[in-house]
Amino acid sequence: MSGYRGLAVTSGWAVAQDGGGLCFNTYLDGRFDFAGLSVQVSGDFARTGRVEISVLEGGDFNVRLRMPSWSNPVLAAVNGVPVEDEASSSGWLEIRRDWQPGDVIAADFGEGLRFVRAPGEQRAVAVLRGPLVLALDGPLHAPTGKLIWLTGQQDGPEDLDIPGRRLSLPLRAENRPRSYCPKELHTWRFADIASLASPGIAGEATYRVWFPQPTLDR
Repeated sequence: MSGYRGLAVTSGWAVAQDGGGLCFNTYLDGRFDFAGLSVQVSGDFARTGRVEISVLEGGDFNVRLRMPSWSNPVLAAVNGVPVEDEASSSGWLEIRRDWQPGDVIAADFGEGLRFVRAPGEQRAVAVLRGPLVLALDGPLHAPTGKLIWLTGQQDGPEDLDIPGRRLSLPLRAENRPRSYCPKELHTWRFADIASLASPGIAGEATYRVWFPQPTLDR
């Protein structure tokens, strides 16, 4: 299956009925209806790392929430009452009860910044936050030949007002014209690559995803 077709069918497997219960494979905003079961998902999970699942039509069934590999200890609650984290090694959190219309499951996946090393080039890393790949926002920065050594530190709150960006973060980095030159601390703005690759932005400037780093433990 091609990437385009895969995206087109995502809503079909985002939430599935599994043995009389509901299995949440991912957390797309929207309403999902099944025989005798209906839920509303909200929270803009990919950007915020949080999700709310509201029961519209309930019953006695099991809810299984997928725990992404990048998630920190998940904070989950039903109607404001914390749920004990019983996520198994398989990566699922299960909650069974007699669900009533109006019940709300809230979960915070604790997404944070992390580095992923490039296949075949272990000194190059990309920056991710939750499920989103971040790229240097080229349209907001003049071209530079400096090395960008990432610190993994966010330098301020995210900006929701930059046109066309779903997520925009200021990240701290050490910049050097050459590896032997004195470092300069600088803040670079990163955005989710899906926004930067959109037709409305892609033509403005280039953007970068992979960044060579000085050592493997950075």
